[in-house]
Amino acid sequence: MTRPAHEIGKDVVCRERDALAHLLARWADVAPAFDAAVDALLGCTGRVVVCGMGKSGQIGRKIASTLVSTGTPATFLHPAEGFHGDVGIVTARDIVIAISNSGSTREVMELIPTIRSLGARLLALTGPAGSPLARAADIALCWGELEEAEPLLGEVEVGEGHDRHRAPHRHVDAGGPGRLHRRVDVVGRLGLDPHL
Repeated sequence: MTRPAHEIGKDVVCRERDALAHLLARWADVAPAFDAAVDALLGCTGRVVVCGMGKSGQIGRKIASTLVSTGTPATFLHPAEGFHGDVGIVTARDIVIAISNSGSTREVMELIPTIRSLGARLLALTGPAGSPLARAADIALCWGELEEAEPLLGEVEVGEGHDRHRAPHRHVDAGGPGRLHRRVDVVGRLGLDPHL
């Protein structure tokens, strides 16, 4: 049976509340890195270059846009595009903010040696303090490991015919055959007609 949308919405709000409470409970651990990050950003003589993949990339674009609107020179660097020449925008005067919830996003991690060779400082926004990204950063703001707030992105049907199985959403190739099954699963959870 499909749950009413308002119940799903309430669950999302509760998960967001719990994530903020979790961060607040760890604030004494986060505070020194937070202060260091603010000092580094205020002292930056170049640009703030923000990068991330997927949802982290969307958040990164918003951060860069907000920084620009407050008068801070900032831009977004898509990690995959960085390998095709876009990393040329990074200079030794810049701070790169790398965002990855897992702290091990391949495209972000592969860009770090180039960022380092250019002399930019690296600020990580990530979950696990022991992640590769947190360890590679000059400053790491780590919120710990949290459950996704989106209930619609739990498990989805992937594959075709007898090869169909349930898999965590992060393993679904958005452009592959699982895409249709993912849409049907999400739409079905909302109680809508999957043929729309």
